Amino acid sequence: MPIFIPNAAPPAIVLLETIGQSASLRHASKSDLAQALEKLGASERLKLALTSEDSAPLQQELGYPEGIHVNHNTGVWDGDA
Repeated sequence: MPIFIPNAAPPAIVLLETIGQSASLRHASKSDLAQALEKLGASERLKLALTSEDSAPLQQELGYPEGIHVNHNTGVWDGDA
């Protein structure tokens, strides 16, 4: 397994961090997110992964071998209810 070095983070990780820190990007529509990713210079695989429900392009982008299962949290969080 590769060692994560913060100063050498792959561009995809940097973009994912940028999206995670921006509420407007986290909650953007697919079309708005696609436009933002284009402006940010995201790769085609990253754009596909973030605007679809397919994690395979992200796995490829990050260099993970095929066949790794990604568990997506499909539940809806509604605060402290």
